Amino acid sequence: HPQSTTHALKKRGKRHIPILLGCPVPRRDIDGQCERYAVTMLSLFKPWARAAAVPLKEATIGWTQAFDDLMQHISPSLMAVMDHMHEQWECRDAAADFSA
Repeated sequence: HPQSTTHALKKRGKRHIPILLGCPVPRRDIDGQCERYAVTMLSLFKPWARAAAVPLKEATIGWTQAFDDLMQHISPSLMAVMDHMHEQWECRDAAADFSA
């Protein structure tokens, strides 16, 4: 690999919670954000590469179909992570309902 002398991967000894910077994770329960949610979850949870050998999705299917295909094979632990990512929206909704 061309960066083998300057870059390395290291397994951390302690667990860490990643902080996603930029736009928040799209909601999965709003119709207008379903495709953005599918793209986000695929990019976070499906192994892929820029090379054509390992695409994020096949060219013949849409993002939501590719996400549905991923959900057929995803582990329960990764499903739980996705559920926890969605809880931020549920908490915000509950806080807004409580303050209204």
